[in-house]
Parts: sequence; C-alpha cells; structure tokens
Amino acid sequence: PGGRIHRSGARMTTGQTVHEQRQVGVGILLMTVAVVGFCLVMAFTTRAVVPFSAMAALFTVVWLLFYKLTVRVDREALTATFGVGLLARRILLSEVRGVAVVPVSRGLTGWVLLPRGRLLTLGGAEAVELTLDSGEVLLLGARRPRELMEVIARRCPAS
Repeated sequence: PGGRIHRSGARMTTGQTVHEQRQVGVGILLMTVAVVGFCLVMAFTTRAVVPFSAMAALFTVVWLLFYKLTVRVDREALTATFGVGLLARRILLSEVRGVAVVPVSRGLTGWVLLPRGRLLTLGGAEAVELTLDSGEVLLLGARRPRELMEVIARRCPAS
C-alpha cells in the first residue's frame, strides 16, 4: 500500500522505498558518445555503413545497460539495478550478516568479480560491503556509501 512496484530480476516486488541512491556513469556516457561518434563518422567516410553502424548500436546497448546504478532499500530487501533494469540483484535484508564501508579502486566500473566478492559500481573510492548468510560478499557503489550503510544496518537484524 503506497509502495513502489519495481522489477527485480524475474520477480516483481512491492515495498515502501525507505532509501534510494543513484550513481550515474559519466565516464561510460563520455566513452559511448566518443565511440558512437567515431563509428558514425567512419561509417559515412569509409562507406562501411553496416559494420560501423552495428558497432555504434552495440555501444548504445551497453550504455543503456550500465548508464546508472540504482540501489533501493525497502522494508524487506535491497535491490541494485543497472541501467534500464535488465541487470538487477535483490537481497533480502534478513540474509545480511554484516555491512561496512570499504575502499575500492576508482577505476572499476560495472558488474566486477573481485577476489573478495562481486562489486556493482559506476565509480567512487568507497563501496558498501554486504556479507550474506551464504558467505557471499557483495560490494555496492553509492554516491553516499556511509549513509547507505547506516540505512542497511538499521534494517538488518544481524548486522
């Protein structure tokens, strides 16, 4: 009642959004504009329209998949969604055993596999590290990681 309906992987959930943060991938936007511009110029100057147009379309699709990262916390779960929403991860707050802010490399962007866990970010020097019941570690990029950590910690029974 009064909550948002949002897509999370293959399921739809309804819940009152308690906290939401977005990261916008300025770097990926600039790279996409440069590559698409180059491809379109090359398509018309070399008359190789099909391959360069296909490359421009591919980069545009990648941009749509990763141009922003939205992290939402509702009463029962945390949902991290990239771009237009095709790539999403939902975690029940009851499964979170630990939450902390940790340093990460500024050069990492996207859905990155690290030795200590998965990182979902579009930049920044810190991420929110979640340790789950299963032992899995997930790191989430956020514009205000300490604020996100505090919201999650208040809502998790075991953190």
